[in-house]
Amino acid sequence: MNKVELVRIARTVVARGKIDKAIAGELISKLTRKDLAHFARILARLVNERTVKVISQEPLSVDLKKEIEKKFEEKDVVFLQEKIGDGIKIIINDTIIDLTIGSFINSTIENLKSEI
Repeated sequence: MNKVELVRIARTVVARGKIDKAIAGELISKLTRKDLAHFARILARLVNERTVKVISQEPLSVDLKKEIEKKFEEKDVVFLQEKIGDGIKIIINDTIIDLTIGSFINSTIENLKSEI
Protein backbone atom coordinates (compact mmCIF):
# COMPACT_ATOMS: atom_id res chain seq x y z
CA MET A 1 0.00 0.00 0.00
CA ASN A 2 1.17 3.50 -0.70
CA LYS A 3 1.28 6.37 1.78
CA VAL A 4 -1.96 7.94 0.52
CA GLU A 5 -3.87 4.71 1.19
CA LEU A 6 -2.32 4.40 4.66
CA VAL A 7 -3.37 7.96 5.52
CA ARG A 8 -6.90 7.29 4.21
CA ILE A 9 -7.23 4.14 6.33
CA ALA A 10 -5.79 5.90 9.39
CA ARG A 11 -8.27 8.78 9.01
CA THR A 12 -11.14 6.30 8.78
CA VAL A 13 -9.95 4.52 11.93
CA VAL A 14 -9.68 7.82 13.85
CA ALA A 15 -13.11 8.99 12.65
CA ARG A 16 -14.74 5.74 13.76
CA GLY A 17 -12.83 5.67 17.03
CA LYS A 18 -11.83 2.03 16.60
CA ILE A 19 -10.28 -0.32 14.09
CA ASP A 20 -12.36 -3.11 12.61
CA LYS A 21 -10.92 -6.61 13.22
CA ALA A 22 -11.11 -7.44 9.51
CA ILE A 23 -9.19 -4.29 8.57
CA ALA A 24 -6.63 -4.94 11.29
CA GLY A 25 -6.10 -8.49 10.04
CA GLU A 26 -5.76 -7.30 6.45
CA LEU A 27 -3.26 -4.61 7.41
CA ILE A 28 -1.15 -7.04 9.41
CA SER A 29 -1.13 -9.64 6.66
CA LYS A 30 -0.51 -7.26 3.73
CA LEU A 31 1.81 -4.60 5.12
CA THR A 32 5.52 -4.93 5.61
CA ARG A 33 6.97 -4.23 9.03
CA LYS A 34 8.18 -0.84 7.75
CA ASP A 35 4.69 0.03 6.41
CA LEU A 36 3.07 -1.05 9.70
CA ALA A 37 5.43 1.23 11.62
CA HIS A 38 4.60 4.07 9.22
CA PHE A 39 0.86 3.39 9.65
CA ALA A 40 1.26 3.46 13.43
CA ARG A 41 3.05 6.84 13.24
CA ILE A 42 0.30 8.26 10.98
CA LEU A 43 -2.38 6.95 13.33
CA ALA A 44 -0.62 8.37 16.41
CA ARG A 45 -0.25 11.78 14.73
CA LEU A 46 -3.92 11.90 13.74
CA VAL A 47 -5.08 10.87 17.22
CA ASN A 48 -2.75 13.46 18.78
CA GLU A 49 -4.15 16.21 16.53
CA ARG A 50 -7.65 15.35 17.65
CA THR A 51 -6.96 15.00 21.38
CA VAL A 52 -6.62 17.55 24.17
CA LYS A 53 -4.94 16.27 27.32
CA VAL A 54 -5.82 17.95 30.60
CA ILE A 55 -3.46 17.02 33.41
CA SER A 56 -4.04 17.76 37.09
CA GLN A 57 -2.77 16.36 40.35
CA GLU A 58 -6.20 16.25 41.97
CA PRO A 59 -9.48 15.18 40.36
CA LEU A 60 -11.25 18.08 38.65
CA SER A 61 -14.84 18.94 39.48
CA VAL A 62 -17.58 17.81 37.13
CA ASP A 63 -18.40 21.46 36.34
CA LEU A 64 -14.80 22.29 35.45
CA LYS A 65 -14.56 19.19 33.24
CA LYS A 66 -17.75 20.20 31.42
CA GLU A 67 -16.43 23.74 30.93
CA ILE A 68 -13.13 22.46 29.49
CA GLU A 69 -14.96 20.01 27.22
CA LYS A 70 -17.17 22.87 26.01
CA LYS A 71 -14.08 24.95 25.13
CA PHE A 72 -12.68 22.08 23.07
CA GLU A 73 -15.92 20.56 21.77
CA GLU A 74 -14.39 19.72 18.38
CA LYS A 75 -11.70 17.57 20.03
CA ASP A 76 -11.55 14.53 22.27
CA VAL A 77 -10.69 15.69 25.79
CA VAL A 78 -8.77 13.28 28.02
CA PHE A 79 -8.39 14.01 31.74
CA LEU A 80 -5.27 12.60 33.42
CA GLN A 81 -3.96 12.73 36.96
CA GLU A 82 -0.22 13.12 37.44
CA LYS A 83 2.01 14.68 40.07
CA ILE A 84 2.36 18.20 38.67
CA GLY A 85 1.62 20.27 41.76
CA ASP A 86 -1.37 22.55 42.10
CA GLY A 87 -3.03 23.72 38.90
CA ILE A 88 -3.52 22.14 35.50
CA LYS A 89 -1.65 21.61 32.25
CA ILE A 90 -3.45 21.49 28.93
CA ILE A 91 -1.68 19.85 25.99
CA ILE A 92 -2.98 20.50 22.48
CA ASN A 93 -0.79 18.94 19.79
CA ASP A 94 2.64 20.48 20.45
CA THR A 95 1.32 23.34 22.56
CA ILE A 96 1.47 23.15 26.36
CA ILE A 97 -0.57 25.57 28.43
CA ASP A 98 0.95 25.34 31.90
CA LEU A 99 -1.37 26.77 34.54
CA THR A 100 0.41 25.24 37.52
CA ILE A 101 1.57 27.18 40.57
CA GLY A 102 5.16 26.11 39.87
CA SER A 103 5.01 27.54 36.37
CA PHE A 104 3.52 30.80 37.69
CA ILE A 105 6.28 31.14 40.31
CA ASN A 106 9.03 30.43 37.75
CA SER A 107 7.50 32.93 35.32
CA THR A 108 7.26 35.57 38.04
CA ILE A 109 10.90 35.03 39.05
CA GLU A 110 12.05 35.33 35.41
CA ASN A 111 10.03 38.54 34.99
CA LEU A 112 11.54 40.02 38.15
CA LYS A 113 15.08 39.10 37.02
CA SER A 114 14.54 40.78 33.66
CA GLU A 115 13.27 43.96 35.34
CA ILE A 116 16.27 44.25 37.69
